Amino acid sequence: MEHLLAEYTLDLTATTAVDAALDSAGYVIVAALTKYDVETDKFNTSSVEAVISKAAATAPQTATIAKSTIPVGFFDEARQRLHPVYVVFSPGFP
Repeated sequence: MEHLLAEYTLDLTATTAVDAALDSAGYVIVAALTKYDVETDKFNTSSVEAVISKAAATAPQTATIAKSTIPVGFFDEARQRLHPVYVVFSPGFP
């Protein structure tokens, strides 16, 4: 990704206006906070799920890329629940 940002002219937009953004998006990058709840021993993935759900409903042809901390198996479950949706995980660490 760093190479693309450094070498190519890209048409990127960051926004909180989800409907307007999804109207013409080729990709959706989700970088949402996922707090860890020590009492339930789980991550709160509701913010990530909300964006994926909105993208699936509004623009199902759009690829959704998540850059958030999520539990193992999260995307397999999301793909099954939100079919058809193309969602991939891109961890923020090597």
